[in-house]
Amino acid sequence: MKYLILLGVIALAVWYLRHKKTVTRQPAAPRPAAKQPSAAEMSPCKHCGLHMPASDMVQGPDGLYCSSEHRQLAER
Repeated sequence: MKYLILLGVIALAVWYLRHKKTVTRQPAAPRPAAKQPSAAEMSPCKHCGLHMPASDMVQGPDGLYCSSEHRQLAER
């Protein structure tokens, strides 16, 4: 009988120490949110109408084109 009581006391001590450890553990600091890439301004090609980011397009005399070939075809 005394071993059963001793086992209960040990079990309670282990439970208490584990519970205390999880309660006192500080929450992890939130991670900073990953920066979302900003949306690029989309523009249509003056020749074929394909929408692309304006930074990837070719500037022509009449506007923006998706490629130098379309710029040359539009200038004819």
